[in-house]
This record gives sequence, structure tokens and C-alpha cells, in this order.
Amino acid sequence: MKVFRFTIMALLAMFVMASCGDDEPGTGGVKDIKKSNVSGIIEKGPFIQGSKVVLYELTDDLSQTGKSFKSQTNSDLGAFRFDAALELNSQYVELETSGYYYNEVKGELSASQITLNALSDISDRNSVNVNLITHLEFGRVKTLVGQGMSFAQAKHKAERELLACFAITDQIASPEGISITDNNQASAILLAISTIMLYERSDAEFSEFIAKFSTDFADNGQIDNENIHEGIRKGQMNAHPHEVIERMKDFYANKGVELDIDDFAQFIDFNGDGVIDENDEEDEDEIVPNLMISEETYFSNETDAQAILYGAYEPMARFEALQLRMEAVRLGKSTERIDLANPDEPTLEEAWSTAYTAIQRANMIVDGLSHHYYGYDSDKYVAEALAIRSFLYYQLAVLWGNVPVVDENNFREATAVPQSNSNEILSRAFRWVETALYEYNMPVEASENPLYRFNRSSASILLSEIGLTNGNGVQFHETAPSALPDNVFSIIPDGNDLPIYTREQAKLLAEEEIQREGLAATWMERSNIYGTWATLKRLGKAVELTGCKEHELLLPIPSREMATNPSLKQNPGYF
Repeated sequence: MKVFRFTIMALLAMFVMASCGDDEPGTGGVKDIKKSNVSGIIEKGPFIQGSKVVLYELTDDLSQTGKSFKSQTNSDLGAFRFDAALELNSQYVELETSGYYYNEVKGELSASQITLNALSDISDRNSVNVNLITHLEFGRVKTLVGQGMSFAQAKHKAERELLACFAITDQIASPEGISITDNNQASAILLAISTIMLYERSDAEFSEFIAKFSTDFADNGQIDNENIHEGIRKGQMNAHPHEVIERMKDFYANKGVELDIDDFAQFIDFNGDGVIDENDEEDEDEIVPNLMISEETYFSNETDAQAILYGAYEPMARFEALQLRMEAVRLGKSTERIDLANPDEPTLEEAWSTAYTAIQRANMIVDGLSHHYYGYDSDKYVAEALAIRSFLYYQLAVLWGNVPVVDENNFREATAVPQSNSNEILSRAFRWVETALYEYNMPVEASENPLYRFNRSSASILLSEIGLTNGNGVQFHETAPSALPDNVFSIIPDGNDLPIYTREQAKLLAEEEIQREGLAATWMERSNIYGTWATLKRLGKAVELTGCKEHELLLPIPSREMATNPSLKQNPGYF
């Protein structure tokens, strides 16, 4: 049985309901207003420092007048302030925010930016928070005002309808007054909705889902699309409030803030029947172990070790798909709009983030299995994890140059790791592959489907590629390129098979060791572009054949990484 509490926030909601009922249709006109400052908090989880905030002045029909003010968050907890005096001809404003945020379900910072909006009457307030509720109600409020309702009536109706979409019958006074740190009924409702909407979604999928929800909700205050309904239902049935609460506490503790969060389980329809009642309970048996916590006992079961290994291959495949897209743009083989000169480019940040996610999981395997014996052949998993880590650091060094190195020795406490020199990174990656091949006896065929996991052939080609880049030369392991299968190693991001190491590439690498003249043009003519960018850089032909500038041989370090790791230095030519 759930325990429901009647709070001051509920009383405030009743007073708002009473006052809203007396409003006449129409906004009642606008009035000049002057504010010495306006502040607030942006939260999905909290947006990181440097996130953008724009305040737009609105007319009485909530269209923009053309007057706007800009600011940005000044902390990693989402706080912002407009320090200049705001002189407005209307009390109605729209806030548009964009940035990276803490994902309280995954327990990590987002890989790409999202945009959240809020509408507010600032006649009697100097603080306007932006959160998921203000964003989801945004289009609906505009629709209702357009139909003749007052702003206050539209806000109240949209908020009541929105909560009903999640089977929540309680009310909130004002969503732009809520923070997830308030530890009251309103903040619990916000965190419940946020958790439901995030379930099993990447950042791109989450942005798409809230956009589709908002569009569907705007016209009649209901969700008519069955796919959206099902998405909400899955989020409700798979929500784990206690896990989210612990992650939120840890995040704020790392920022020096002791957080007390109200249990929001009472606002989730766990069984998905459309009613929150005594039949709704969190299924604690379904809570997924946190992959960032490495306990020796976790590897005692070979199935669990395999699961973590698969968990490293999946983000590696996503990273490689992103890398190929970026390199296709740089090589002139794609017209996709990816701004490779912009540190705020989402594709850059997603590539960086997914690479380090895969590295972190590979580190868990190396740390957990290389020093203990659990009764099964764990060496092959360590060998593959070392190859994954080597592959990713090689790519990071080619794309960004000097990057932080996180390995099994520091991955538990790594928060602000300084950059290592790219040459040292290549040397370490080379040694890791050698260790995988010679000390851990990399399997000839790593699985029942050897094309999609590292094996001895693909690891030997990786060793040669790193060796050529770092001046160590070709190091093929026991296998001549002509004897290799056509596809030595492929990955499958999002169901699309991408051949990476092939017999063709092995032959080109061997030829590069003997004869470099004319190879750049050969690489440029290849339909599969993997390895082309690295080879052009290695041969000193990248600027000549692609038309890029000298500083563009390296990508800019993503803004989010610069904001969260003060030890990083931006690559030359970028700001």
C-alpha cells in the first residue's frame, strides 16, 4: 500500500485552481515590466555549466516580439541568471535552453545536447525554472491561449492534462517553480515523469520521444499515438526510483551538495493499468547491476563476464559508426551536415562519450579478470577487452591527438584525468595489443560469429595499423595478408554491418611498409572509408587531398568535456 502525503504544495495548487476559475477568456492584455534580474535552474537532470539560455519577450497571444536576452548556466547544477536589467513590454516570456545534462537513469552525463522550453508570467516572480514538465506543456499552453483562454487558465489546464497522461491525479502549483532538489510532492512528480520518459532511450531517442509527445499532446491535451502510449507504459513498468535516487545523491555529493530526495515511487503506475493504487509496486528483482561498480564476485559467472564484454562492443560499434560519418564529411564523401569545427557539435560529443563508455567497460574486464581465476577460460575475454581499448585509443589519438587515458589502474576514481601525449597513447595501445596476442593468447576465432568480435587476425591488423602510425612498422602476427579472409573484422551498429579490417586493408598496410608513393590516391578511391583518414595523415597527404586546414587535422575537443574536466586544453585553432 502506498502512503500519500498532503503537502503545502497541494494546498497551493488548490488556491491556484480557485483563482484560475475566475479568469475571463483572453490574456487580459500585456503590461510593461522591469526586472533587475531573473534567475532559475535548468533541469532534466541538471544542465552543466555553459548551457545556453535565451529569454524571449512574448505578445498576449504568446508569439515572440523579437526582443530577447541571452545568458548561460554558471554551475554544473543548472543555475543561471540574467544579470542585466530586463525591460519588457510584456509580462509573458519564453525561455529556451540547450545543453548537456545529467541522466539520472543511466547515472552519467548525456552524450548530446537537448533543448527544453518554458512559458511564464513573470509579473510576480523573479525566478523561472526550466524542466521536463514546462517543456511538455509548452505547446499545449500555446494552443489553449490561441483558443481564447487566459494564460493562467491555459497553464492550469495543460498541467492537469499532462499529469493525467501519467495517471497522476495530484496537482502542482507551477512547474516553473519546481526543482528536483526541493524534496516535496512537486519535485517527486517531476522526477517520476523524467524517469519514465528516459527509459531505455539514447539522447537522440529521448529528444525525439519528447518532441513527438509534445506534438501529440498540444492539440487536445491527450496522447492519441499508440506508440507513445506504449513508450510511457514501458517506462512506468521498468522504472526504478530507488536506483535513480541513489544516483542523484551520488551526483550531487560529487558537486559538494548533500541531497535529500523524496521517494517518487508513489507517482508511478508500475503495472501500467492506468491507475496508481495499492497494486503498484517497484519490481526490485529487475534492477540492473551498475556496470560502473566492479566487484570480484560479479565475474564468478562466465555469463556475466560475457554480458559486460558485449556491453563494451555495443558502444564501440556506435562510436565507429559516428567516426565513419565524421571522416566521410572530412574526406568529401558525404554531404551530411556535421560541423567538424564546432566544439558544440553533437556528433563530436557523442563519438567521444561512446568511446569512453566502451573503454570503461573494457577496463572493468581487464581489472576483474586479469588477476583472478574463476574456473573458466577468462583470458580470451581479457584479450578482447585489451583489443577494444587499444582500438578506441588509437582512433581517439588519430581524431583528437592528446586525450585522457583511463585504464584499469585509475578507472574507478577517474574524474578529471589530464591529457596524455598522442605518441605515448599510441605506444600504450601498441603494447596492449601485443599483450592480448602474446600473453593472453587472443583466440583464432573469438566466438561462434568471429567476424563481429576481435580475433587473432583482426588484432594483428590493428597492431600493424598502430605500428605504422607510431613508427613501429607492420607487425602481422603469424598470418600473411593474402591468407586472411575477406572480412577479418566487422561491427554491426544499429543492424548495419560495417567491415573494418579486411584482407584488402591488410594488403594496403603491408604495401605501405614497402612503397608509400601513390598509396594516398588508392586509399581515397576505396568505397569503404575506414582507415583512409588515418592513412592520409600518416602519409602527410590529408591537407592536400581533402582541402582541410592544418589545424583541422585534429578535431576540437567537445565543449562538454572542456566544461567538466578543467585539466583539458583545447586543440589549436578552436575556441
